[in-house]
Amino acid sequence: MVESLRSLNDPPTSIYFVSGTPKPSQKSRLHAHKSTPAPSDTILKSQWSKSEAEAAGEHSLKVPNMAEQHRVHPVDVESPPPSAPEAPPSLLQPEKAGATAPAAHSRPPRKRRSRCCTCLCWSLLAIVILIVVIAVAAGVLYLVFRPKIPKYSVDRLAVSSFAVDDNATVAVTFNVTVTARNPNRRIVIYYQGGSDLSAWYTDERLCTGSFPAFYQGHRNTTVLHVLLAGEAKIGSELLTELQQQQQTGTIPLAVRGVVPVRVKLGKLKLWKVRFKVRCSLVVNSLSASGDVSIRSSSCKFKLKL
Repeated sequence: MVESLRSLNDPPTSIYFVSGTPKPSQKSRLHAHKSTPAPSDTILKSQWSKSEAEAAGEHSLKVPNMAEQHRVHPVDVESPPPSAPEAPPSLLQPEKAGATAPAAHSRPPRKRRSRCCTCLCWSLLAIVILIVVIAVAAGVLYLVFRPKIPKYSVDRLAVSSFAVDDNATVAVTFNVTVTARNPNRRIVIYYQGGSDLSAWYTDERLCTGSFPAFYQGHRNTTVLHVLLAGEAKIGSELLTELQQQQQTGTIPLAVRGVVPVRVKLGKLKLWKVRFKVRCSLVVNSLSASGDVSIRSSSCKFKLKL
């Protein structure tokens, strides 16, 4: 007991309270140990406060047996009361209204990009190969067949009728003789229907007609007679100019034609194309009673796919 009283001089770390037993008073504790006084009794009395002595004076000291001891609750006097575990800072901070987590930027898949690049490369390669094949084929065909453009000329122009009314409207009928030449040795030409042939004075179309459909073999010359008829309102000024040119014997005319054809190279028959021909003429007169002389004639040819 003396040792227990001495231990009270040091700052107590923990005090054990026996449940169900009253706290011993100071008088009963000193009376029970009168035979073994200790010098630490005076220190013990000074350490006890008056409030604690008054609270403990009504109880007598009773040492419990081991059998009577119920539960012992250790209380740490110096240690602070246990605190609740701290939550992570992310949980303590309130969420901002409308705040969303930043979206993670995902990298585009490399496989898809590589496939697109591969397809593009193969497409470009296929186009290049196709161009090369076409160029090689065209070169081979040119070397084998030696193609030459057909030649056309207007050899004769006969005026069947040429009448002018008071409104400066001209009614014209021409008989035109056209010569078509095919200078190729291994190429034949199929002239098809649906052609358009017309005669023009400056920018006014006087009359129209059509080119006949026919077959022209290799190294062949074909003479065609085409009838052109129609009327046009050329105006008083243009009519006056035409009369002046007829007096001088230099009337400019133009014969234009668009003819659909198919060309056969050896045994290979190609798709339909169009021949465009324009012949520029200078005649001395457009009178129906007299002879018409062609002073100059030149034709140009174009191929339209």
